[in-house]
Amino acid sequence: MILFASVLSHIQMSRLAIARRNTENAKLTLDRALASMNDGFLLCDARDRVIAWNERYLELFPWLRPSIGVGVAFSTFVDIAARAVMPDSGRESEREAWRGIRLAQHRSGAGFHEQQLIDGRVIHATERRTPDGGVVSVFRDITAAERELARATVAAQAANLAKSQFLASMSHEIRTPMTGIIGMAELLADSSLEPDQKEQVEAIQTSGDSLLSIINDILDFSKIEAGKFTLDETVFDLRELL
Repeated sequence: MILFASVLSHIQMSRLAIARRNTENAKLTLDRALASMNDGFLLCDARDRVIAWNERYLELFPWLRPSIGVGVAFSTFVDIAARAVMPDSGRESEREAWRGIRLAQHRSGAGFHEQQLIDGRVIHATERRTPDGGVVSVFRDITAAERELARATVAAQAANLAKSQFLASMSHEIRTPMTGIIGMAELLADSSLEPDQKEQVEAIQTSGDSLLSIINDILDFSKIEAGKFTLDETVFDLRELL
């Protein structure tokens, strides 16, 4: 009987050891995942007490570092953040209003909001309820993304301007000799020509006019991009055009 009890005890202890190792491995995996995130992460339980966070969260809100810890009330973070965001004295009423809004946003657990910090950074926060009633929050610094987007926009605009300038310059350079070719073809058409020669000159004129029309279209695109496009009024046969 004693031997049987010892075996059961050994099995139970082995199971507990395995469960403990599995728990430790799971926690290690979670810690590594949180540490690799570019976004700040905060997890609170159903009582709004802190359970977990990552280093990026403290990088975004460094004033919370001295107070961070498991079991700390989220409202404590809000009090500290209110003083950090509005450090000026005499703004207690504004801080209290900000505190109420921030707590309501967090406790709703069903949305996102943006917060501008005193150093000009803009933080985007997404907060969601967990199945057990807690709140998981993810914070992203969108200031850098906005600056990168602005730089990319400027670069794209510069590239587009360079393209438009190139097209305009190329079109002008091509149109000048093309006009000369068309003019000489017109002079040649007015001279005494054999029927087959006249037909060939007319082909030159038709091709030249078509090429000149394409060049003018390219110039029109450049004008459109530069905001200088104008419409030319001309007489035309609608039936023939259709």
